[in-house]
Amino acid sequence: MMQDIYSDGTYAARNPSWHSEDSPWKAAHLFSLLDSAALDEMRRHGLTVAEIGCGYGGVLGNLCKLLEDQGIPCQATGYDIAPAALVELARRHPSIRPVQATLPAEGEFFDLGLMVDILEHLDDPATTLARAHQHFQWVLLHIPLDENWLGRAKRPGHYYQYLREDRGHIHYYTKTSALALLHGAGLKVMRWKFTPWGTELYRPGGGRSDPVVRVLRAAGMCTWPALAVRVLGGASLACLCATGTDANGARARTGGPAPRHAPQDS
Repeated sequence: MMQDIYSDGTYAARNPSWHSEDSPWKAAHLFSLLDSAALDEMRRHGLTVAEIGCGYGGVLGNLCKLLEDQGIPCQATGYDIAPAALVELARRHPSIRPVQATLPAEGEFFDLGLMVDILEHLDDPATTLARAHQHFQWVLLHIPLDENWLGRAKRPGHYYQYLREDRGHIHYYTKTSALALLHGAGLKVMRWKFTPWGTELYRPGGGRSDPVVRVLRAAGMCTWPALAVRVLGGASLACLCATGTDANGARARTGGPAPRHAPQDS
């Protein structure tokens, strides 16, 4: 099973940082999906938050800091199946409770759940998303959009093998297929946005993208972002979803502001 590469140390050997260098950037984009009304409610009641597949806890820790800077106290829990990741999580973020598990136990419920760059690794992402109704009222997700023309063109014939072997990705999404997966799991997508790592995380010599591709991606994101991401890649999808369930197991109100971006095909 794919989960073996996380528990046996294979993934850590290939990705020793667990991509923690990008954590502040991801946390900032996810935080931007929370509107002032949601922040006001969190400020009044505090927040319980948990991340599935937390790794070293970089995103969870940075998101909690952003929330606490807004006067919102957080009780955070990180779930992961990799023992080494949880050891590092405890060292870096002692305020986060580490749990070696794939999901919260039966009866555990949190105001907010995080699934950051995890769905593409799971054997059955639809089942995990369906379980979100049992454990979270709101879910923040970050999903790589690997299915793009440039990625396939740069590695003809072995693009998906590269994603599987180097990154551990076994599912490959477009914006449309990612949103369809969330809707199919019964989640209500409240807001979504592209997170353009191909331009915002550009590092000369760092392998993110060459300067020409970076310029093309930046121009495309300013003019026709959906098409640019579908053709040139270099972006992931951040989403805020409501499960429709509150802490008492009752159906919660899922109304709210309209999505920041109107749905569109890609």
